[in-house]
Amino acid sequence: MSDSILIQRLKENDDSAIEELITIYGQYIAAVVYRVGGLSLHAEDVEEVVSDVFYAVWKSRHKILQTESLKPYLAQIARNMTRNKWRHVKHDQPLDDQLAMANNFPTTDDALIQKENIATIKKLIATLKPPDNDILYAYYIWNYKLEDIALMYNLPLSTVKSKIYRGRRTIVECFEGGGNSYGEFRLQHKDS
Repeated sequence: MSDSILIQRLKENDDSAIEELITIYGQYIAAVVYRVGGLSLHAEDVEEVVSDVFYAVWKSRHKILQTESLKPYLAQIARNMTRNKWRHVKHDQPLDDQLAMANNFPTTDDALIQKENIATIKKLIATLKPPDNDILYAYYIWNYKLEDIALMYNLPLSTVKSKIYRGRRTIVECFEGGGNSYGEFRLQHKDS
C-alpha cells in the first residue's frame, strides 16, 4: 500500500491505518532513535520514543501533507523526540553503564583502565568552555551526527568540525604527554 493512501486513511480516522504505519515503519523509526540517541537511551526509552512518534502522528494526522513517502516526515519527528528524550536522560546514565551495554566485556584490567580513561575524558571535556564542551560531549559521548550538532547550536558545520578537532587534539595531547589525570589537564588547559 502506498503512503499516500495510508495518509488518506489516517485523515479519515481509520484506526487500522496507524497499525499498518507501525508495522511498516516501526523498525525504521527504532533505528533512527538508536542512531540519534546512541547508547544514552535504554531499550525502554527507545520503545517510549517510538510509541511517542506514532502517537504524535496520530494526533496530527489531519495536518499531514499528502506525499509519496512518509519516511522523511517520520524520521524528523523521531529525531526531534529522541533529542528531547536525550536531554532528560543525558545526565542520569553513567558512562560505565554505557560501556557495559555497548561492549558487554568482562571485568578485566583492560576494561577497568578503559572505563577510567573514559571517565577522565568526560572530566576533561567538562573543563572546556561552552559550547565546546557540549559539542564534544554530544559528538563523542552521545553519538550525535555533525550536522545535528550544527543545527542544535546554530553553527556552521565547519565551525563544529573545528571545535571537535581542537578539543580532541587537546585531550589527545594530554594523554600522549602522560598527563592522563584530570588535575594535570586542567592546569595545562588553563595555560593554553
